[in-house]
Parts: sequence; structure tokens; C-alpha cells
Amino acid sequence: MIFQHFDQIYRHPLLFPFIIGLSGITALALNGYGLLHGITNILPHLFYIPIILAAYFYPRRGFVFSLGISALYGAEVILAYPATPDAWIAALARIIVFVVIAGLISWLSGKMHTDAQMCRRLVSMVRSSNDAIIGKTLGGIITDWNDGALHLYGYTAEEAVGKPISLIIPRNRVHEMTPLLEKIRNGEPVERYETERVAKDGRIIKVSLSLSPIKNTSGTVVGVSTSAHDITAQKEMQDQILRAKNEWELTFDAVPDLIAIIDRDHRIVRVNRSMAERLNLAPDQIVGQACYRLVHKETHPLGICPHSRLLLDGNPHSAEIHEDNLNGDFQVTVSPLHNPAGDVTGSVHILHDITESKRARDVIADRERFLNRLLETITNPIFYKDRDGVFLGCNSSFEKYIGLKKEQITGRTVYDFAPRDLADIYSRKDSELFGSPGSQVYESQVQYADGTLHDVIITKSTFTGRDGRIEGLVGVILDITDRKQGETALQQANKKLNMLSSITRHDILNQLMGLQAFLELSREMETSTELRGFIDKEEQAAEAIRRQIEFTRYYQDIGVQVPRWHDLGNVVRDSVSQLNLAGIAVHINLPATEIYADPLVEKVFYNLVENSIRHGEGVTRISFFEQETPEGLVVSYADNGVGIPPEDKSRLFQKGFGKNTGLGLFLSREILSITGLSIRETGSPGTGVRFEILAPDGKYRVRKSPDP
Repeated sequence: MIFQHFDQIYRHPLLFPFIIGLSGITALALNGYGLLHGITNILPHLFYIPIILAAYFYPRRGFVFSLGISALYGAEVILAYPATPDAWIAALARIIVFVVIAGLISWLSGKMHTDAQMCRRLVSMVRSSNDAIIGKTLGGIITDWNDGALHLYGYTAEEAVGKPISLIIPRNRVHEMTPLLEKIRNGEPVERYETERVAKDGRIIKVSLSLSPIKNTSGTVVGVSTSAHDITAQKEMQDQILRAKNEWELTFDAVPDLIAIIDRDHRIVRVNRSMAERLNLAPDQIVGQACYRLVHKETHPLGICPHSRLLLDGNPHSAEIHEDNLNGDFQVTVSPLHNPAGDVTGSVHILHDITESKRARDVIADRERFLNRLLETITNPIFYKDRDGVFLGCNSSFEKYIGLKKEQITGRTVYDFAPRDLADIYSRKDSELFGSPGSQVYESQVQYADGTLHDVIITKSTFTGRDGRIEGLVGVILDITDRKQGETALQQANKKLNMLSSITRHDILNQLMGLQAFLELSREMETSTELRGFIDKEEQAAEAIRRQIEFTRYYQDIGVQVPRWHDLGNVVRDSVSQLNLAGIAVHINLPATEIYADPLVEKVFYNLVENSIRHGEGVTRISFFEQETPEGLVVSYADNGVGIPPEDKSRLFQKGFGKNTGLGLFLSREILSITGLSIRETGSPGTGVRFEILAPDGKYRVRKSPDP
């Protein structure tokens, strides 16, 4: 290209001025020599060299240069032939030719320089373009390859030029070039054709192509110029935007809440599927209608309309409404929409259906009113508090009991109105209950409103939240002050009766002792066999009376003491420790179990073991063990004696049955029955006895082992 030739010349700025100057000086010198020797026709042609060179490479200055060197030549002719007009005319003709040639060449060269400069700019633009610009023949052979093509496709110009354009076209896209080339042959450009190309490393690149025909001087299309712009990132962004739009559309329609977008004129711009279904209309039937006409069946916006309030202050608003046309109660929330300038253009309406939740709230409120009324109806004091011991509420009976209003109780703890020692007990018991959730019953005292202390039974139970975690406890107080006073009075009466019984028993035993002494003397003095037989019977009767009187000493306190929890293992060990068990192996397998029984329960186990020793005939092993059953806890006692005959089993616990007093097993059953325990004998004759004591649920408990 000519501009490339100029570029090569301009890289050596002093070379051609030197050549032009040297050739001009040479031409002037040789012509001066020729004129002095009469040579006027040949040597002037030497001036064409500097004139043409100067006019070609330096169009404007070259023309001025031609005028100057022509003037110097004329001066040489005049000086050589001062009196020869013919020589002057010939020289003038040559000067005119010099000037005309210089002007013509300067004009043509100027045009070439302008075109070259334009080509230089175009080439620079092509070379520096980020787009891949490729020239190719109509046959698809690459002829030109810019740096943008190198960056986009990875091939250098040396690797690409001369190769078919299929080098960068995926196989499944080759067929696209045929209609495009057909358009180019017809002289039609192709703008922004989106397709794919393949890079040197195999990457598929999304590009936008612009194809233009390359024409020769006669206007014939001889090639194709292709500009490819990488739109991979743009397409990915478009795909992301499209995906986000689709996801938003799906989310918008999937939301169960009723959503509407409303403009400043209360016209509905868009609704989601839930809103359309609730209105029983298609979305396009809703868009454009005024919300107050379509939804509320009004001729103008309602006074409580949150959208109207939003248009006034630009802030979000919320309201709870009932709308018959939507068949429900709703929590309406409106949020503003803004244009780029920040002006409010409308709002997003979200209607959350609270019909069921409101109905549930009403049910809960009704239930709370019922429970409050129920609590107020119960005469026992009732309270409830959280895990920190802070009172959450109580009934009026509790208020009266401690002499404070509910407002004075709620939010406070027992330490705020109970004596310190009692508050410590309550707090410790609360901690025990929270440590072992469930129910708790214990006796304590409560300070009444008048300052007096009342004996009470406090029953507490933990309650949980929706997540199943313990949140607090509920307590009920039962005043047992009167009962306690009655028990105290009864105990005093029993003490007096026992004292009277003890004195009477002592007097009777003294009289029996005297009677037995007289009977013994009568036996010794009487020789009649018949009378001695009567005396023997009298002595037996007196001994029986003595044993029965002695028996009352042990069982005079049945039912007198309040039942309590007993450690079963300790009770059994204490019982057997009072007997002589020489030669008898004792096995006790009673884990940490407690039973609720009369304090005389120890006598029950004492009697069982004593009977084995007295009537078992050679017992060498006794054992105690337990087993939980659906009916409750079964505590068993067994020995390896002769057992009990079948005919005696039905009468075993009857009063008076037996070889001694006949009261041991009878009273044992009575002691157990005080707290609902029962006893039976299930052994087999010849293998030993087996007594089973049944403690139903609630009458026994297993102590938890302390944490290590």
C-alpha cells in the first residue's frame, strides 16, 4: 500500500531532502558548465529529477522548490547569453514546463498523501480495535487479521492468513455462511448477526458479526470484511437477567399472598396468580382497572386506604381489614415504588390472609377467658411462673390468700413477699422440679394475709412451650391447717388412750401374774386328776390372755402416725436385724425403691420372717426381691421351708387363725391396707412360702441415682 511506502520514507526524514538537494545542485552545476561550453538542450533535463522528487514527496514545498530552481536556471541562461533572446525564450519554455510538471505532480501527490493519511487512520483504527476484524475472499480464504482477532480467537496473523474461515467456525455453524455470502455478493451488508465461533483453545465464543463487501475500483465485490464483537459476557448477563426474570415471575405467582402493583391513579398495573384467582378473573382482565372499583366496589378510594396514605407521605403503611369481596380478613402492607429520580410512582400491595389466624386468635382468646373464669371459680389458690421463678399470673384465691393484688404479684418472685426461710424452700423445690420435670407434691407453710402461717400441700407441674422446652410451672395450694390441727388433736387423744391402755395392760398383766401364781399353787396342792385337768385349762386360758395383751403393746399405734415414704431396703434390713437368724442365709435384692406406707410396715416384714423361723421347719434361706408389673410393684418374700398347706391358704389372713395369737398376718394385712397396699401368698407346699405385697402406681417410686 502507498501509505506504507510513505511510512517507510518518513522513518528517514533527512534522506530525501538530501537527495533532492544534491540532485538540484548537481543539475545547476552541470547546466552552468554546459551553458559556458554551448550545450543548451540536453543538460536541462536533469532538473526533472529534483523537481519531480520534491513535488512528489513534499507537494506544497516541492512546488515552491520547483519555482526556485527554475528561477536559478533562468538566471544561469541570462548570465551565459546576455544578448541572445532566442536562448532566453527556449529557457522560458523549459521553465514553464518545469512549473507545470511540478504543479501537476504536487496536486496528484497531495491527493495521494490525503488518501494515504486516511488509510493510515483506518488501518490504525482496525489494528487498535478490540473487535476482531477479518478480511477474506469470497471463497472464504482469510486475507487480513487484526490484533482484535488475535485476542478473541487466539490465532496470530501468520497462523490465520491464507487459511479458510472454517478455522474459527464450529462445525454445526458452517452452513450459516452460505446465505450470508450470498447477501455480500449482492452488495448487501449484514448487521449484528449473532452466532458462535470457536477459539484456538476450543472455547465456544458468542459473537455479533457485521459483514461488509470489499469492492475493487470497478465496484465489483472481491471479498468480505467481517467485524466480530465478543458478546459472551453480554449473553451470559442476558441469560442471568432472563433467568432472574423467570424466577421472579415464578416466585411472584407462587406467593400465596395476594399481590398487586398499583400506580398513582389507583390503577392496577399487575397482579399475581393468587390475587387473580381470589378475584376469579384473568390477570389481563384486572390490569388497568381502579382497585377501589374492582376490589372494594366503591366509586372512590376508601378513607382508610393505605395506598392513599402512602401517596401523601411516601412511607410504607400497614392495616388490618375485612373484605367481603375477597371473602376474608387481611393484613395489608403497602411499600412505595420509585422512579430513577426518586419520585413515588405507585406501590406494591401485599394482602396476607389472616382469616384462619384471626379465627384461631379468637378461639385462643375465648379459651383464655374460659380458663381465667375457671381459675377464678376454683377456690384453691393457683399460681404460675417462669423458669426464673417470676410470677406470670394467679387467680383471685391466691390474691386473697397472700393479701396482694395480681398486679403486685405478677413480675415478682417469692422473695418479694414471703419470709426468707419459706422463700428458700419454695425456690429449692422449684429447682428440683425443673431438674426433674413432671409433677411435685410436698407439704410446707404459707404466710397468710394476716401474717399467720398456714400448713399447706403444694402441688406443682411443669409446662412446656411449642418447641417442647420447659417454660415454667403451675402450682396449686391446698390449705391443710384444719386437718393438721385435727391430726394433732387426734395424736394427743391417741397418746392419752395409749397411756390408759398401757396402765390397764399393766394392771391386767399384774392380775394375770397373780392368777397364774395361784393356779400353780392350786396344781401343787390338788391331787385329784380331774381337778388338775381343769387347772391346766385355766393356765392355758390365762397364758392366751397374756399373749393377746402383750400383742396389743406392738400394734396399739396402727394408723396413728401419718403414712410416709419408706426406703424398702432399709425397712427390710431393720426388720430382720431384730431376729436371731443363725444358720439362715438372707438375700435382699431391693434397688433404690420407696413405698408409701404406715410407719408400722416394718412389723409386716418382721412377722413374715418370724413366721418362717417359728413354723418353717428347718428354713435355711430367705430372700426379698421386687418386680414391676402392669398392676404395680410386686415385693416378694420367700423361704425354703415346708410352705403352707392348701387348705390353710384361704384362712391365712383371717383374724385368730394360726398357731400363736392368730393376729400377726391379719394385722399385717391391715397395716398394708391403710395406704392401699395388699398381700397374698402364692407359694407351693413343700417348697416354701412366697408372700407378694402389691404396691399400685402412685404408692411406690424409684429414686434416681445422683449424677456422678
